[in-house]
Amino acid sequence: MKLLPDIVANIELAPPESGGRASPMPARWFGCVMIVNGRNHEVRLRLPQPLNAGEARQVGIDFLDPETALSHVWIGTTFGLWEGRIVGQGLVESVQTVPVLS
Repeated sequence: MKLLPDIVANIELAPPESGGRASPMPARWFGCVMIVNGRNHEVRLRLPQPLNAGEARQVGIDFLDPETALSHVWIGTTFGLWEGRIVGQGLVESVQTVPVLS
C-alpha cells in the first residue's frame, strides 16, 4: 500500500434500515465501488478500525486506477459507495495525488 492515500474523504455509512450494511466494514482496508457523477471507480477504503453502519468517519481512499479516477475527483466532490446497492456517501476533503497530464 502506498504511504499516502489518493484522497481523504468524510464518509457516512447508511444504517441497515435504510439499505446499509448489516455488518461493519472490517479494519485495515475495504474494497467497494465509488460512484462519482455516474462513473464507477474501484477503491480501497483505509480503515484503522471497523466502521459500523450509521457511522461517519474521515478515511483515506486509494483508487485501483488513480490516473483515470483523479481526473473526475476534486475537493468538494460528493460520491456514493456501492456494494450491490448504495451503502454510504462521502465528500472529498483533500486530494493527495496530482494526476500526470500527458
